[in-house]
Amino acid sequence: MLSRFEKFIIDITEIDLYWHRLASDVMKSFGLKGSYVIYFTKLNGHPGGLTAAELSAECGKDKADVSRDIAALERAGLVERTGKNAYRAKITLTELGKKYTHEITGKAELAVSCVGETFSESERDCFYRVLDSITENLRKLSETGLPDREQK
Repeated sequence: MLSRFEKFIIDITEIDLYWHRLASDVMKSFGLKGSYVIYFTKLNGHPGGLTAAELSAECGKDKADVSRDIAALERAGLVERTGKNAYRAKITLTELGKKYTHEITGKAELAVSCVGETFSESERDCFYRVLDSITENLRKLSETGLPDREQK
């Protein structure tokens, strides 16, 4: 029998795997990488734009990866930077980027609906509360480190 830890890790890993497969399938129709989905959704939620550092923090991605990915999206005409300083420039979606985002978020909403169709509203609310709590607790532990066994 699997321990709670093993079950948690296996399930999270599988969720991540399947999410990336779906994202790659969706983004393939745009000729883009699946990993770019997060940029479209985050920038869509910040119409005034985000700096590369802010986008990195919001997406939980390395600054070098964000910089490289945003440069590719900029070349494709999907995002633009406003401001003279490249590091402090705000990154926003272009009109074409907004069009793509609308299609991407529509497909994401469909996926979430399909995945969650067996849950009641109260089960869904509970799940997201628990997931948010686990994420926050893991974030804190990653910053402070694990306590000594005696402290717990």
